[in-house]
Order: sequence, then structure tokens, then C-alpha cells
Amino acid sequence: MYAADICYFQAEGHKITAVTRGEIFNLNYTLKELEQMLPSGKFLRVHKSVIVNIDYIDEIIPWFNYTYKIRLKNIRDEIFVSRNYIKQFKSTLMIV
Repeated sequence: MYAADICYFQAEGHKITAVTRGEIFNLNYTLKELEQMLPSGKFLRVHKSVIVNIDYIDEIIPWFNYTYKIRLKNIRDEIFVSRNYIKQFKSTLMIV
């Protein structure tokens, strides 16, 4: 598994998963550790429990309370951007 194959990472309790277009892998890292290991500029923390590969973002949809919902390419999952990460999200993706 290569970092470029991963659509997103998600934490559910103490369980961290890496989601690709076809598989889900369990990992023994925290999201904070993953943030430090991942290539800069390719992955973005959008929620306390989610890191997204920006290459897989297909659509950004304005949501309620000034947040956004992300649809990913070739995958059904939708990711919500929390208010705590909105400033960095907008800055990185150059959203006005």
C-alpha cells in the first residue's frame, strides 16, 4: 500500500483505518502520527477523526454552519469538514 493509494484515514475510537478505492486497512498509528509521516501538501486534516488525500477530492459542497461536505472520486463515502479545521481547509484549497 502506497500513500497515493489512500483516499482517507479515519479514526473510530482507538481504531484507525486507511481507506483506498477497494480496501480498508487497520493501522497501529494515531492520526497525529500519520499527519507527521504523510507527504506534505497531499493530505489534509479536515476533522478530528479524518485525514483526506486531496487528490481524491471530487466535489466540495457548502454545508450548514459554514462547514463543508466532501465527495471523493470513485468512492461513495462523504467526509464532513468540521469548523475547527475549516480555516486550514479553505486556505489549503484556496477557497474564498
